[in-house]
Amino acid sequence: MKIKTKRKIKLTSLFVALGVVLSSIGFAVFDARQAAAACSVPNTSFGQSTSTISVSSAGTYRIWSRIMASDATNNSYSLEIDGGTCYTVGDSAIAANTWTWVDYQNGSSASKISLNLSAGNHTFKLIGREANVKVDRVLALTDTACVPSGMGGNCSVNADTTAPAVALTAPAANSTVTGTANITANASDETGVSKVEFYIDNVLKGSDTTSPYSYSWDSKQVTNGSHSISVKAYDAAGNTGADSRTVNVANGDTQAPSVPTGLKATADAANKVTVSWNASTDNVAVIGYTVLRNGTPISTSATGSYVDTGVSPNTSYAYQVKAYDAAGNSSAATASASIKTPAATDAQAPSTPQNLRANAVSTTQINLTWVASTDNVAVANYDVYRASTGGATTKVGSSTTATYGDTSLKANTSYTYYVIAKDANGNASTKSATATAKTPEEQTTPSPNPGDPQGTAVIRGKVTGNRGRGLPGAKVTMWSDGKRYYATTNSNGVYRFDNLPAGRYSVTYKADGYQKEEKTLRARENRQTVNNIRLYENNRRPSWWNRWWQ
Repeated sequence: MKIKTKRKIKLTSLFVALGVVLSSIGFAVFDARQAAAACSVPNTSFGQSTSTISVSSAGTYRIWSRIMASDATNNSYSLEIDGGTCYTVGDSAIAANTWTWVDYQNGSSASKISLNLSAGNHTFKLIGREANVKVDRVLALTDTACVPSGMGGNCSVNADTTAPAVALTAPAANSTVTGTANITANASDETGVSKVEFYIDNVLKGSDTTSPYSYSWDSKQVTNGSHSISVKAYDAAGNTGADSRTVNVANGDTQAPSVPTGLKATADAANKVTVSWNASTDNVAVIGYTVLRNGTPISTSATGSYVDTGVSPNTSYAYQVKAYDAAGNSSAATASASIKTPAATDAQAPSTPQNLRANAVSTTQINLTWVASTDNVAVANYDVYRASTGGATTKVGSSTTATYGDTSLKANTSYTYYVIAKDANGNASTKSATATAKTPEEQTTPSPNPGDPQGTAVIRGKVTGNRGRGLPGAKVTMWSDGKRYYATTNSNGVYRFDNLPAGRYSVTYKADGYQKEEKTLRARENRQTVNNIRLYENNRRPSWWNRWWQ
């Protein structure tokens, strides 16, 4: 069975989240004696939601609703089917603040909401009747033995896999087409056709969503000869059906226009070139010209001239032109006309860069961003200046974008920056406002076993598992006065920290598959502190037992 959905949701502050999702998983039959008039809208609006479903075949369905209520008393909503049957869904046995699947009405768990649905469209309207009742999913189930859980995905869905039927009706296969041709097709599907697409030589040209399906094709846009026409029909489930045929195009005009003559290119300014030529002739009519710059088409013109403003100062360019007619016939390209634009006479400086920001991303790098400047011609680049505490301001680099990464910096150092924008003529903006950032302090990682210099402390130990064996690769991390020290145990589970300042350290022990342990250790000058630790496998003992045992 296939169900198609349309969704419309209206919410209010009281009916907090009323929504509907109708899936193709069904209900059961509804007793005709339970039928009633359409639902009455309460004086106080708690929200409404309406969806239209399309049922592919008649059958028996059961309605399930996923409901959450703020208390165990106000826990129902009104469900109206096809504008003439109203049910009070739920109304008892729904725990407060818990999503609950309900398939009964009027507070009676024995009074199931079941009905027979005919093939075709049906309207489901959800109406809030009590405050703070949420409905986020409604399922129509043909499997009356299935009880939904979670979001209802445990109940099987009979998906629509039947493709629409579609057939081209005109033009006839292998017929000859001239001028504008009307392409038509018939299409049908058990649950409805959503659209029909029309293709010429496998290129999508148009679509139609209503029957009879048609597309007006200007065959003069293709060359004379054999061409493929095809159609593709879709249903709401995404299934497609297709049909195709071959036709012959014979529009008569196969003669190309003459090659334009008298091509000239004039540099009017550093950023402007005017290209002109003499008109071409054609057996029917010339309708336009294609302009090429350095061998690449850049635009078209209906007259004998074109103004190119996409050029740069002091740069050489070569132009060509082709003429074309309404049938798509094109002349050969003209010989090239070359020109070099003059150097820019720009004396206007770019605007000042705005909103400079500095962000320290490591102990050695600060990234800068700012709002790009503007210029009467173009901004060429930005110069970046830097000063550190007590140092001189120097240029540290340039960028063509509004970002810059300053590297090779010192840790735990403040740096102040400003930026100046420049154009290609060397005009410079005033400097931006400054931005300051400080690189973070380096983290200390002592090297293993370098000896014990005078006046320092050592912490060492062994990390074992709950079976008494050393744990290789365990992570040992220590913190003291904002500094971090870390080590990894060797193949015997041994770790060691040398050259430590005397003081108290917070230590964390971690290993994959084992519970984390934390300790506080004291390191003394010229002494070693030994701390062996045992880690227990996950779920072997609760964390309170491990702490007690240690």
